[in-house]
Amino acid sequence: MPRVINYTPPWLTRPSRGSDFFNASPTKTTKLVQQKPYHGPNRTIARCRNQLFAVVGNELRWADLAHLKDDQLGNASNRRSLGQDKESRKHFSETENTQASDGSVYKAGSRNMLMVLKVPVHEQIRQLIVSPHEEYLAIVTSHTVHVAIIPDASHLSSPEPNFKPKTFQLGPTAHVLDRSPVASVLWHPLGMNGTCLVTITKDATVRVWELSRENRYSFDEPALAVDLKKLANATSYEEDFKASRPGLSKGFSPDDLEMEVAAACFGGSGDDDEHGWSSMTLWMAMTEGDLYALCPLLPSKWQPSSTQIPSLSTSVVAKTAAVHTDPGSAAEERRKADQQYKWFQDIDDQEPITLDGGIEPPVEVYKRPESLSPIPRLQGPFVLEPETDVFGDITDVYVAAPKVDVDELNDEDDYENSDNSEDLSIAILCISTSSGYVHVCLDVDGVEGQWLPLKPTKRRTEVEEALPTLLLVETIEVSRVSSSEEDSYLTFTPDPNSRYACFITHNKGVSYISFSPWTWRLEDELKSASESGSSFRVDVLLDGLQSLIEHPIQITRDKYLNPQNPSPLASALAFKDPSTGYFLLTTASGQPHAATLDLPDSDLPPPFEPPSASSYYYPPSPPYHPTTSTSLTAFAPDPTPPPRQEPPRAPYQPSPTFWLTSALPGFLPDAVAQRDRHLVTAELRLSARSLGLLQQAHRILSRETQALGGAAAELFTRAERLVRELREQVLRLRMLRERVEGAVGGGEDGEGEGGEGEKTVARERVEERVEGVRRRQVELGERWEALRRKVGALGGRELSVKEVAWRREVEGVDEMLMPLREEGEGGEGGDEPGLIDRFEEVKRLTGELVKQGRDVVKDAAEQATPTSGNHGDELDRSNGVRVAPAFRKAKVAEVEEMLERESALVEATMEKLERLKLQPL
Repeated sequence: MPRVINYTPPWLTRPSRGSDFFNASPTKTTKLVQQKPYHGPNRTIARCRNQLFAVVGNELRWADLAHLKDDQLGNASNRRSLGQDKESRKHFSETENTQASDGSVYKAGSRNMLMVLKVPVHEQIRQLIVSPHEEYLAIVTSHTVHVAIIPDASHLSSPEPNFKPKTFQLGPTAHVLDRSPVASVLWHPLGMNGTCLVTITKDATVRVWELSRENRYSFDEPALAVDLKKLANATSYEEDFKASRPGLSKGFSPDDLEMEVAAACFGGSGDDDEHGWSSMTLWMAMTEGDLYALCPLLPSKWQPSSTQIPSLSTSVVAKTAAVHTDPGSAAEERRKADQQYKWFQDIDDQEPITLDGGIEPPVEVYKRPESLSPIPRLQGPFVLEPETDVFGDITDVYVAAPKVDVDELNDEDDYENSDNSEDLSIAILCISTSSGYVHVCLDVDGVEGQWLPLKPTKRRTEVEEALPTLLLVETIEVSRVSSSEEDSYLTFTPDPNSRYACFITHNKGVSYISFSPWTWRLEDELKSASESGSSFRVDVLLDGLQSLIEHPIQITRDKYLNPQNPSPLASALAFKDPSTGYFLLTTASGQPHAATLDLPDSDLPPPFEPPSASSYYYPPSPPYHPTTSTSLTAFAPDPTPPPRQEPPRAPYQPSPTFWLTSALPGFLPDAVAQRDRHLVTAELRLSARSLGLLQQAHRILSRETQALGGAAAELFTRAERLVRELREQVLRLRMLRERVEGAVGGGEDGEGEGGEGEKTVARERVEERVEGVRRRQVELGERWEALRRKVGALGGRELSVKEVAWRREVEGVDEMLMPLREEGEGGEGGDEPGLIDRFEEVKRLTGELVKQGRDVVKDAAEQATPTSGNHGDELDRSNGVRVAPAFRKAKVAEVEEMLERESALVEATMEKLERLKLQPL
């Protein structure tokens, strides 16, 4: 997990303007339509570039993060620059803030940093969702959806506190109070210019909206509407899958309960490093625990990523070739492969439309293929293996897309940098439940495009065999929910650093889950070419699989919730910005809770935060332990035990009770009847009516004073703990000073007379100690260097072909020398002759041949003069055999040639032995 640098910064705490941005205005109330209890996501914070949107009460507020932060820094410097003059401080406090007639607060003489967006929404706003190109803002209630055009940031400089953006109501007949509630609202990651919106209602109806400012009708009727309950029971795509019209009566169906949508999300975000099918797959989680997928779900015009078309090409072509070449493939598999090939062939035959991206490179836009139905087949329900209980109702779903296979792309050079060894080639699905659990699953088989057949086919008798599966690898308990508490509604927030990490918002704070500790190990095993024992290794890996979970923000509800403005915890907002850094933000009852996180692998510097009382945090220093080094044995540690270490905690935030408006002033006009109003201003008399008024006022006053007393007691306890911690810090500094003085040989009496001699001795002791440390450092460096060389010799780069051949030659020579080496060591040589044995044999044969040659030459010289009676032949005196002179000369030439050949062989062998640095025996 990224390390928490600090918690809620000063520009979001009271009395800063950032804190006023999230606090409800006491002078303005909003009348809302009476609604049923809401149990769903609460995403009331959104970010667009450097701008922040938040729902306070039912007001949609708009501000600039950089301006809020700069304003706090400017106010702090102004307060420090003021003198001690009371009149100056009074004038500054009177002119600092000005309140408008509608309750909004702005600073006089400066830009308006807080603005209220007036939108025609009369229900409680539940979700704010910004489009991918940050052009539209979807405003979602429990039943209705509005789309507002995000205004330009220059409007924040206007002195007017309100602004009315252009707003459209989405689906005036589809998303209304008498229809099904809205479950999820998503911006399609592949929509052209980010203008495609997908809405999913509780009754399992999916609508695709292709918005356009010029076409008002695009906000009234969806471009595509699908009833998932009809699609689940369909046998061919000629059937009617359209959503039911309003006003039509519907009978009871078991699917109304089993297919009640809880949440939905896309399988990818349209990035270049994702697989081609991911970003066009819509995952839907039902309340009862079932999971379904629609792939491919595309608008009429869609904008693919740079690797999406090549990824789909390699996947579809390879699958089609494999299915048709396999004689054992089923007819259903061949039909699916043929549909994918036909669908992709339609895309490949198109000439894409190129749009100018401005600063960004131009983008290509394709049309949805018309060769097949635009409504894909509903895949699911997915079965969890091993089967387990989901522990409550499903609340949200999160999908980490699989990576694109770079090795299979047509042009590997263009996508060489997109490969990451930590990315998985399979998708990760996370399912959250109302009981505080998160189930982590793996989509091993993968979801690909599927369509219904043109004509109805025979349905399988055993449906269970055809259901897809998900591998359940881990169940994490994020928030413990007791029996006395109501269920928690967990929601996911993607991590801007990695898709293999996410933040989870629950009723006790914000948690962080990272899958990076095991994704790279699993991917290495999946990439391994060795198949022997792979199933065993994967089982062992999955059994020991454990994700990293931390809790960066923890909220105590009984202390930090505003009783006058109760609201659930807003889904966390995580982003990276140059002005704020890596930032995590959430709100609860009008109070912001934030954490600035560290970026370990990023060049983004941490933002500067001015000091404040609420942001100070002193981590406990580690206790001192004496080392066992010989250079430090002369210095005994202080026998005084170190002070007790306090556990890390978040900074203190004052209780909201201190700034709540008292209900007593409004008690008289509201609670006192008209006939008893004269008792308030008249002389007090002992009567039953007067006693009743006093009792009612006492109840209100006692409740408020009790709350103030508890808050003051908590503040007093915090102050006492602060004093105690300061004393412990002073004690640590005193202990550190004593150790330093003991190290240098000084003390309390060392100062003053006779201090020069003690200083000289102390200096010598310090120099001796430093010299010992340096020697030990050099020794450790040498040991480390030797160990590094040894480890480097064990492994390294792979050998080349020439190096491998040379190694084999050396090993062969070594094997030849092995018998003689063993004989020299006292052992018995091998049965096969070695190189030295062969060399000795050559020397022996050479000597014999030389001797025989000399004898032959000598005999030839003795009989050079022929005897009488023998003119053509000579008599060999040694054996009495007559040898012709020509034959003798030929034999002598052969012997000389053999001697030359053997001499050359011996010389070559000696040179080779010298090169190998072997000593011949």
